[in-house]
Amino acid sequence: MKKLFSAVALLIVLSACGQSGHRVVERPEFAARNTSTLEIDKVTVNDTATIVHVDAFYRPNNWIRIASDTYLRANGEKYMITGADGIELDAEHYMPDSGEDSFVLYFPPLPKGVKSFDFIESDCDDCFKIYGIDLTGNYTPRQSLPRDVRSVPATTELPAPELKIGKTTVKVHIHGEVDGYDPGEVTFIVFNYLNYEETEAREVSAENGVYTYEADQYGTTWGIVRLGNDLTYMILAPGETAEVHYDITAANAGSGRYSNLTRGQYVGFKGTYAAVNTEMNMPGNEFDINMYHLAMDPTVYLMDDAQYLQTVRRVHDEKVGELGEKEISDALRTLYGYEISIQDFAELVNKEMFFQNSEYVATRERPTGNYSDYLTDADVEYLKTVYPGKGAMLAKNFASLLRPLCNPVFSDDQLDYICGEDADLWREFRSSLPAINQYESKEGASPEELEALDGVSDPFFRATYDHMRAQAIKARDEALAAGGFVIVDVPAVPAEDMLEAIIAEHKGKPVFVDFWATWCGPCLNAMKTIKPLKGEMADHGVVTIYISNTSSPETKWLAMLPDIGGIHYYMQREDWSALCQKYGIEGIPQYMIFDKEGNKTFQTAGFPGVENMKNELEKVW
Repeated sequence: MKKLFSAVALLIVLSACGQSGHRVVERPEFAARNTSTLEIDKVTVNDTATIVHVDAFYRPNNWIRIASDTYLRANGEKYMITGADGIELDAEHYMPDSGEDSFVLYFPPLPKGVKSFDFIESDCDDCFKIYGIDLTGNYTPRQSLPRDVRSVPATTELPAPELKIGKTTVKVHIHGEVDGYDPGEVTFIVFNYLNYEETEAREVSAENGVYTYEADQYGTTWGIVRLGNDLTYMILAPGETAEVHYDITAANAGSGRYSNLTRGQYVGFKGTYAAVNTEMNMPGNEFDINMYHLAMDPTVYLMDDAQYLQTVRRVHDEKVGELGEKEISDALRTLYGYEISIQDFAELVNKEMFFQNSEYVATRERPTGNYSDYLTDADVEYLKTVYPGKGAMLAKNFASLLRPLCNPVFSDDQLDYICGEDADLWREFRSSLPAINQYESKEGASPEELEALDGVSDPFFRATYDHMRAQAIKARDEALAAGGFVIVDVPAVPAEDMLEAIIAEHKGKPVFVDFWATWCGPCLNAMKTIKPLKGEMADHGVVTIYISNTSSPETKWLAMLPDIGGIHYYMQREDWSALCQKYGIEGIPQYMIFDKEGNKTFQTAGFPGVENMKNELEKVW
């Protein structure tokens, strides 16, 4: 990579070579950071300057920026930036086609003997920050996890999954904190495989580095700790109290492109599944299952049923061989084995979809082939050999088994043959899920769906529907009582004219429009990111309009509105489709800005960042 130096910089370096305070540290280690965009290639410290050589890695032809109030922090003091080579401060710096670039930043000299410093690219929340940049050359992260979660004995057997409802408590302990470092929002998410939803748990308390969450749990399932951009997965028993211990400095060790460190244990657990949770989160013990690998293979759609089954077998054998090379406990090996078997079921039951997707990958045109949507006798024989049993409810991808088992593609005879005595359990899931999946709709499950639900023998399923339904109604009622938002009926105009009619109601004011859905993670993350800008938007009279549709369950949609605020429209799918076709909306989140005369001045798919959005809004307010 080309390094950029000015004549001035070269003179500074040469003049400092004979001074006692001169130090050059190549590719220093660091304690923590909030970005992988910047890597410190070299730091030169002398009596006249501190020179930081930076390598940048970012999307080609997208820009980064270094603020003019960037500073280094050492021994509690700030050392403000004095100049730069290869990048203009405060300007948008566009990355080349390679996605890699280099520049040099200049600061006043650091105190002699200082062992580390922080790089702070301004004090904004999303500015680049790297903490504890080491100048000694012998940095080793200190292990901060408690001893009793570092050495959980491996187990040979997995505790059996349970079908019951429970109020689960999870305590997340943060260790190894770095002065000034904010790891970002800490959240805990519980996955519900019955409706394929991830639900953010309620934060009960957050003090002294311990975050406590509570969540309703329906059967043994998975939880996710989200700390900044890092995700930590764990199995949870319903109704238990579990603990997660997370070491920030250990988690950051070895995360830099230039780091010579090896990431050690950075997380430990307490609870029913502590042993397997700790083991599977140990570096090197990860096991990747790509459920849709064959769907992205451009040759798959050219295969017949026999060739496709042969390919599924080959992928299975490759994953089993990969698993056999891992030095892990029998319990973790069993868990990963479940995931391999679930992959087989997903690939065979969904093969029509896989064929169609493969054709699109190969041709980039709408699939035209009529592909097999049934299981051959050979498919059924194979699935019987890989059927994982009820223990598969412990697998992270269990929902990808549950959906096929509940799919009408299986006849009752095939289900009995493949699953044996477990077939009755899957039939109960099959009878219950249609009702359970209507728990958030305005009317709830239909009489026919409730009749099927009441026909199952395990009371867990009816109790689950009743509990989820009651919680949804409570959340809706609380949202309506809280207020802070406005719901407006969709205008009674042709679908293709709806947006113009909505905007016309606010003529004389700038309008910001957000197309979103309750199930759209990027939509919800963007709403959190833009919150600091909302006050300024209101000060300038900007009308904020949010448009969603019936793919978002109405009860859940209502429950989220108090946090969002603004004006809301809830469209039928056909109206939404017409609007999307007219405006070329192919995905969400999608944003539009209209000026005071109702003219559209901006449209983008995906959140462009707070600064970009503000720049566009400033043109109309």
